[in-house]
Amino acid sequence: MKKGFTLIELLAVIVILAIIALIATPIILNIIGNAKDESNERTKELYLDAVKDAIARKNLTEEFDPSECTIQEDGNLLCGDKDLLVEVSGTKPCSGTITFDKNGKITNETVTYCDESDSQDSEQGGGHGNGGNAGGGVLSE
Repeated sequence: MKKGFTLIELLAVIVILAIIALIATPIILNIIGNAKDESNERTKELYLDAVKDAIARKNLTEEFDPSECTIQEDGNLLCGDKDLLVEVSGTKPCSGTITFDKNGKITNETVTYCDESDSQDSEQGGGHGNGGNAGGGVLSE
């Protein structure tokens, strides 16, 4: 009596493993996509916190009350005719706008990250702290 598996049994196992792989692949890709979106959202929030800190530092030396700032290619801001250095570790956006109310709170932002390893831009926007989709595309509220 020979011990081992028949060809049919081995093929059945291969078919079952293939079905499991077909089911699991989209789920795993969705998890990876959601993690990237969350990472983009956290990056944007950290950058906007750094913007608030930069404005507070600027207000220590001079009166500085911007209503709208443009994000420059180096991630720093141009508010009217004044440059504002934004100190943040990690990825800085390459373009966008940030709008402030009379009290200096961020009311709207459109932030674009230019990833050098990828030719596509990742644009994020909307009100600060409102959640929302941070993935590709522009968020407008």
